[in-house]
Amino acid sequence: MFNLTGSELVVILLLALVVLGPEKLPGAIRQAGKIYSELRKISNGFQKEFASAIQEPAKEMRNLTDMLGSSLTEITSTPSEPGSNETAPTESASTESDSADAGRTKSSEADATTSAEDPPSLDDHQ
Repeated sequence: MFNLTGSELVVILLLALVVLGPEKLPGAIRQAGKIYSELRKISNGFQKEFASAIQEPAKEMRNLTDMLGSSLTEITSTPSEPGSNETAPTESASTESDSADAGRTKSSEADATTSAEDPPSLDDHQ
C-alpha cells in the first residue's frame, strides 16, 4: 500500500523507538496494525460492493442481449407457414381495411348518383 522497502521500515521503527520510548512502542505498533487491518477491511468491502453494483446490471444486459439475439435468430431462420398464427393478425387487419374501403366506395357511389341527378333550377324556387 505504501511501497516501503525494508530499510525505510527500519528507519521509521528507530525514529518511533526514540520518540515513544521502549515502553510505549509495542502498544503503538499494535494500535497501528489494528488501524491498518481495519482500513484494509473497509477498502475490500468497498471494492466488493462496487464490483457487485457494476456486475449486476452488466449481467442483466448480457442476458437481455442473449435473449434478443436468440429471438432475432429464431425469427429470421424460421419461415412463416401459411395459416399460422403469425399471419392471422395481418389478414384480419387487411380484412378490416378492405371493409372500410368498401364503405367509402359505397358512400362515393351514393354521392355520384345524387350529383348525376338534375340540379334544381332557379325557376322551382319562385
